[in-house]
Amino acid sequence: MHAYGLAIDVNTVQNPYVEAGAGVQPPAGAAYVSRSVIRPGMAYPGGILVSAFSSAGWRWGGYWASSPDYQHFSVNGR
Repeated sequence: MHAYGLAIDVNTVQNPYVEAGAGVQPPAGAAYVSRSVIRPGMAYPGGILVSAFSSAGWRWGGYWASSPDYQHFSVNGR
């Protein structure tokens, strides 16, 4: 989806990709895996990033159950 301009990653450190059983990408994002304390730049349900993309019809990778990708927003949710 990224190659087609239909996906974007936002603030990759504050919104890491959590690989099931394999760690966190980027590694500097490990401090942001817990979403219980909201800090600047983080995407979260009801927050400005998730709300803005949602209003444009895009979906957030933070809702993925097995490997959340907090930085990822896309047109089709993939």
